[in-house]
Amino acid sequence: MWRAGVVLVCVGAVCVTWVSAEPGKDDGWIDLFNGESLSGWQAEGPGGTWVVKDGVIIGTQDEKGQPGDLMTRLQYEDFELELEFKVVWPANSGIWFRKAPGKMGCQFDILDYPDAKTGSIWSNGFKSKVADEKHLKKNDWNMAYIRCDGDHIVAKLNGQQVADFHDASFKKGAIGIQTHAGAEYKDMKIMVRRVRLRKLGKSADRPWLQQASNDYCNVCHVDFVGEELSITHLKQKITCTKCHGESVEHMQDEQGMTRADVKFGRAEVGPYCKTCHAEHKHPDKVKTFKAEWLGKTRPNGRPITDKSICTDCHGKHVVLKQTKRPGKAG
Repeated sequence: MWRAGVVLVCVGAVCVTWVSAEPGKDDGWIDLFNGESLSGWQAEGPGGTWVVKDGVIIGTQDEKGQPGDLMTRLQYEDFELELEFKVVWPANSGIWFRKAPGKMGCQFDILDYPDAKTGSIWSNGFKSKVADEKHLKKNDWNMAYIRCDGDHIVAKLNGQQVADFHDASFKKGAIGIQTHAGAEYKDMKIMVRRVRLRKLGKSADRPWLQQASNDYCNVCHVDFVGEELSITHLKQKITCTKCHGESVEHMQDEQGMTRADVKFGRAEVGPYCKTCHAEHKHPDKVKTFKAEWLGKTRPNGRPITDKSICTDCHGKHVVLKQTKRPGKAG
């Protein structure tokens, strides 16, 4: 975790000092970006290119000039968010928050409009505008801070408040980064690092998120108790909520009619596993993920093909029709 306080980072001959928005109070902060891969994130939109280099997420339009978004797979309700960003101008980008599927959400804008500068908040129109660039380090790293507490939204740029308003339109959603459309932004780069979040209020006080256990999930999903996938991940303190989100409504629905926050189609399983497992570790040797296993035999005797996915071998991780749902834990 990036600890609160003052951190001095030296890259070559350049030293950057980063100061937390609340020095000495880092309890509950979690890193949304591990500095190495896009694990926990997913690309959305018509295009866009996203890579990780030297601990930085870099976003650009793709080769066809198409834009796109990079979003967290998980959604968040009430929270504080801190991140550092830098752009290659001319630019039009932003940090999405409370952006749910099919809903606009809000955005901390990174732009240079005549009447709206970086730190303005947009959502189907501007909710709040910044009139000048006095708080922006235009060609350097900047700290963005966003706090959502119920309908109260506050934003800061490099420690200076740039927004304070109330809006109950969006209560929960993903965090994201945008690359914008337009030929004038073809050379734009949005660079983001040190993304961390702290949950507030009721979202910070949920017992199934405070322990390395799947007990709350296993009350209903009894078929996963002894499953290899669940057991091996639990040894690394990785629980169901890591991939499927907090899924509060899902856990409280004793009839089993509400889906988890994040569900995976068959085609999504392999790419998501690969965000953490770039290589396939076998007791005898390390092999490139799946490629060298084509034609081999799965534990059930069936061959591995180019349509096989991780869970074909490592636990049939799907909800079975006979799964019992006796009720919510506790």
